[in-house]
Amino acid sequence: KKVEEERMYGEKESEWLSRVLGKSVLLVVKVPPATPSTTSTTPLNFPNESQLMVINAASVDYLNTRIQHKTNNNNDINPNKNTNTLLTPHQFRPNIIVRDSYPHAEDDWEFLKVGGGEKERGDWELKVMGPCVRCEMININQQTGERGTEPLSTLREYRRDKGKVLFGSHLSFPPTINPNNPRIITVGAPVTVKRSSPPAP
Repeated sequence: KKVEEERMYGEKESEWLSRVLGKSVLLVVKVPPATPSTTSTTPLNFPNESQLMVINAASVDYLNTRIQHKTNNNNDINPNKNTNTLLTPHQFRPNIIVRDSYPHAEDDWEFLKVGGGEKERGDWELKVMGPCVRCEMININQQTGERGTEPLSTLREYRRDKGKVLFGSHLSFPPTINPNNPRIITVGAPVTVKRSSPPAP
């Protein structure tokens, strides 16, 4: 992105970051438009591929089961190679975690409505943009920084499509979002799913 399209966060902050990194950098912030967008394209605020990412907790539970099964067959006492605990959804750096579903139900999701209709408490309808392609970053233990082989090794066995490992889904805000009228998504908010196909039996 061109720096002139953004706003510099602060001169002191940029100077400090430049000293830490050992090279000259600018810390900038995306300036929201004065009026809501009326196009079908939703602008991004410096994420990799999308504004938000959702993880289905049931998919993580199923992944843990497969890792444990493989570990037991190999007589390995440390399935994750990174930690002695099971994986949590946070290993995949999501913005939203959905519970009370079944494994990989997210493959058929088209929209998520988050919130119970309360004013200023969410009630967002988020579009599912597609699956998230995973790299070795998910093999890094977030507490210790240690790099291992899981969960990417196990995901390659059953979540590989055309050479890409898929886990989690990208989301986008509505194109008509008003940045001057923010709403809040809270922990425990209800989620309603619109599917592209009927749920699995």
